[in-house]
Amino acid sequence: MELADLPLVLPQVAGSAHMMFAFVCKDDVRDALCEHLEQNGVETRPALPLTNQPYLKGIVNEDDFPIAKIVNQGGAYVGCHPYLSEDDLSHMVKAFRSFFAN
Repeated sequence: MELADLPLVLPQVAGSAHMMFAFVCKDDVRDALCEHLEQNGVETRPALPLTNQPYLKGIVNEDDFPIAKIVNQGGAYVGCHPYLSEDDLSHMVKAFRSFFAN
């Protein structure tokens, strides 16, 4: 995998979703990484909130769910689909790599 050596947690199941490619930043860089990707033409979104949704306030203590907390704080995804070209994928990889090269 082209991103395996970067400080990211990546999906372990190939082809698990064709509408997004999820990742979790190991360091506190998600927002900066997403901004960098966006500036380089790669659309991103923060991971969908798990335990920190407004209706769960006062019901769920996020600290009781450490994995969900990690995803909430460092998770994001880039859009994808089965018809991305090799050039599209190469562009995404270069954008990720250029961020971590700094």
